[in-house]
Amino acid sequence: MEDKWKSLLREVQINPSLVWRGAKPHCCTSEIFFEFEHKSGFSFPEEFRFFCQIFGRGRFGNDWILISRCPAAEDLNEQLDDDVDIIETLKLQFEGSADTLSILNQSYYFGCCNQVSFLFTKEVVEGQPNFCHRIYAMDDNGNFYNMGIDFFQFVKKYCLGEGIGQDFPQLLKFMVPAGRNKEQMVLNAFTSI
Repeated sequence: MEDKWKSLLREVQINPSLVWRGAKPHCCTSEIFFEFEHKSGFSFPEEFRFFCQIFGRGRFGNDWILISRCPAAEDLNEQLDDDVDIIETLKLQFEGSADTLSILNQSYYFGCCNQVSFLFTKEVVEGQPNFCHRIYAMDDNGNFYNMGIDFFQFVKKYCLGEGIGQDFPQLLKFMVPAGRNKEQMVLNAFTSI
């Protein structure tokens, strides 16, 4: 599995002009990832661990999808507190919707793009022997978009490819700010932060 992530990294342009000032590329070790997983109480998809070890934190494209939850040893406890706060804030925002709260109660926030949050959930999926990690996009109105159970395909199709425009055109209005177009934002590039 790790090889396909390394292969994908070789296909992606790392754009140094977009690197945040003073930021060093951040990838985590297996040990830090497992500590993060243990302290969070959430078991993450194995594909996400490989992503964090090979890509690290960062943004795809030019202001496109940001994967922000790759653990860092120096601020692990602070990050875990922030992660809880993010989900709790979303719950407060949609406390009147039982369906929304049901998904948020089993979710972990891992990324965003403008007015869209990306979440992992642990769910029993028909035809799968154990629970699976489903990936959802959640827009500012509390609507959920089922983006599948394969994190590698999520990155390849939705972070680097044209999949969101093809599969979820209604989601684009939340992801692309006024005055911009999708083509300005979706590039075969990754900025490590």
